[in-house]
Amino acid sequence: ELYGDTPLIEPTEENEVLNIDTICIAIDTSGSCSGKVAQDFLSETSAILEELKNNKVETDVYIWECDQKIQKEEHYENISSVNLVEFEKRRMRGWGGTSFIPVFDKIKTITKEKKVECLIYLTDGYGDYPDEIPDYPVYFVGPYEDDCDVIPKWITQLKLRRKEKNYGFV
Repeated sequence: ELYGDTPLIEPTEENEVLNIDTICIAIDTSGSCSGKVAQDFLSETSAILEELKNNKVETDVYIWECDQKIQKEEHYENISSVNLVEFEKRRMRGWGGTSFIPVFDKIKTITKEKKVECLIYLTDGYGDYPDEIPDYPVYFVGPYEDDCDVIPKWITQLKLRRKEKNYGFV
């Protein structure tokens, strides 16, 4: 009675595994995201992967480094196989212009075989956008002071914020 129509959700048991079809993560490696911003994006991607591992989430994960084209692509069918220490030490590729279109095009090919739960794109938000709105949630995570006015309204903006050693998104 106290909570009315509010659903109460219990935390998962230790032995329960959460199955999510596919998560896509893109890291903007364009010139405007080089240096410290790129390192912050890499640290945040590592934190996302660590969170998935710690919560025993079974999912396919695609990770792309991209500027105006996809520079590097990785696919993990088992998230527990990702070495997070090595992941954060990687040398990223790119540093050219920015186009978000290649990632959305790549996801179109994936959705023919799998269900994509979401796209998490670590970016400053400046670049070329696709004409079509996808049928999965899109989150842009970046160092925004305010909402970036060039990002279309169908994309949810999440802001990086400083916490302890690494970043987390709000």
